[in-house]
Amino acid sequence: MRLQIQPRPGDRKPMAGFSNVPSMGTRLASLDRGDRSPSAQEWLVDAYNVIHVTLLGGSERKEWWKAPMRDKLIERSANLPPDQGTVWLIFDGTHPAPTASEQPPHLQTVFAASADEWIVQRIKASPEVDRIVVTADRALSGRSRHWGARVISPGEFIAACTRPEGTPNPRKRETDPGP
Repeated sequence: MRLQIQPRPGDRKPMAGFSNVPSMGTRLASLDRGDRSPSAQEWLVDAYNVIHVTLLGGSERKEWWKAPMRDKLIERSANLPPDQGTVWLIFDGTHPAPTASEQPPHLQTVFAASADEWIVQRIKASPEVDRIVVTADRALSGRSRHWGARVISPGEFIAACTRPEGTPNPRKRETDPGP
């Protein structure tokens, strides 16, 4: 699959050093994704961006990047049904990620020097995989679309991760109360 960038009339040429980033107004040719199942999808989440844009909701903003807010996003993301694909939460930094036993198998947590670069490199590494990037960052959105990923807003992602009332939380293990 090869992307074809089709400039609109009046588009400017990119500035020197930015030849791989589409200019404003550039549209990507539509992609034929075939008949792939949703489980073949990967959700690449710019995690701190999503926290900042959607989950703060009146919280103290001076510590929004700390563990309680990360845990809130991890818990919410675990509600995306597993048949919708694998969710990768990419956080900027070198903090330790939770162990695999604390997360459902369809949810992965990564800490990277640059979440944006990690996401773009993941897209470029295997363009045949259907990837959905979750961010409100315009630069990351443009770069992701350029390499063939779809982009949705943090609000759309959080809405997709809302668990219907009465449904069990996939992060919490049910224990047998015993006799």
